[in-house]
Amino acid sequence: MSGLKIKSITSVGIMKTYNCTMASKHHNYAIIDEATATMVCSKNSHSYCYGLLSYQTAYLKANFPAEFILSYLNVESFQKKWDRIDLLINEARRMGINISAKNMNICKLRFEMNEDRVGSKKKYTITPSILCKGLKMSAADEISNKQPFRNFEDFVARVETSVVDTEAITALQDAGFFPKTKNAVDKFVKLRDHVRATRKKGMSGVDIFQ
Repeated sequence: MSGLKIKSITSVGIMKTYNCTMASKHHNYAIIDEATATMVCSKNSHSYCYGLLSYQTAYLKANFPAEFILSYLNVESFQKKWDRIDLLINEARRMGINISAKNMNICKLRFEMNEDRVGSKKKYTITPSILCKGLKMSAADEISNKQPFRNFEDFVARVETSVVDTEAITALQDAGFFPKTKNAVDKFVKLRDHVRATRKKGMSGVDIFQ
């Protein structure tokens, strides 16, 4: 095969492709030596697909860096690959893309991006997702639907605490949504119990934090 050269490529239309590990002598692509009319089957035909995807990925990262990183972050976030998300955030900063601070009132289920123009250049800022390690989707969805909150007391009073529980608060604090210097879990439990007791007495319509 080392002496063969591809002289031309002819489209055969859309065809099914298979991984080369399948138990078959046949593969996706064939190289034909026109001089001898010999057909050469490559055992690594699937590498063409990897090469094409690598080229497309490199092109998107080079020409649409912010959009590329944003999409990548959302894919990994919904797949709960938290270590990879940390790597991507560091890569985004290295590329000059700003990552805003985590904010309980701003962060949604997905990473989002804002575009600002500074002179002749565009400046991109990505807002983190509220999804984080240890936080269930139901809790994240509950918080997102109830935003914004006036303060922590308002947060506890308005979210469904059977969904946003102590496990969720711990996850959010570990992720940086609450100051780590304060014990958000203890404060959450005290406020939650107070809200439940007050509602049990029929005072659910009264804002107990005013």
